[in-house]
Amino acid sequence: MRPLHFFVLFLLAILSLQSCSSSNKTKSNEQKKLTLVEKVYRADTITVIFDGPIQGEAVSFAKQLAGKWKVNMMRRQPKLDTEYLSGVTLEFDTLTHRFYGKAPCNKINGSFVINGFGIRFQNIASTRMSCDKLEQETYYLKLLNERISTYSIQGNTLLLRDGSANNVFECERIK
Repeated sequence: MRPLHFFVLFLLAILSLQSCSSSNKTKSNEQKKLTLVEKVYRADTITVIFDGPIQGEAVSFAKQLAGKWKVNMMRRQPKLDTEYLSGVTLEFDTLTHRFYGKAPCNKINGSFVINGFGIRFQNIASTRMSCDKLEQETYYLKLLNERISTYSIQGNTLLLRDGSANNVFECERIK
């Protein structure tokens, strides 16, 4: 009876080790199989669909971005003082991905691309009126086109930031 008892215990131990080993292999195979299948962009959310056990949805502020904003401050470089702007606006149409506004001298428009909390301004066009704030406008347009990469909204404040998370523009919602 004793040899049979040891044999059964030995067999159970081997089977339990194999099942642990195979469950670890299954978990690592599941992790290896996880691949991005699709990103679905809507006006207010981005749904990321994975092939595997994980599916997620990331919410952006696209709906909150829609509307008209007064651009109050601009910082040409992170270490420079803030410049106060007057009469400068941005208006976002999140359905068409177009923006419109008033720079220090001219009317502007163009398109924008949102990816999560990232934003890129593209195809910026402006009228060609001259005024005493033309240098400020040149920097304003250059910053929109070249430096802005992220945005965040806190209440009625829109912050447009560069790649190092420095505030470049601070805007206030126009009601």
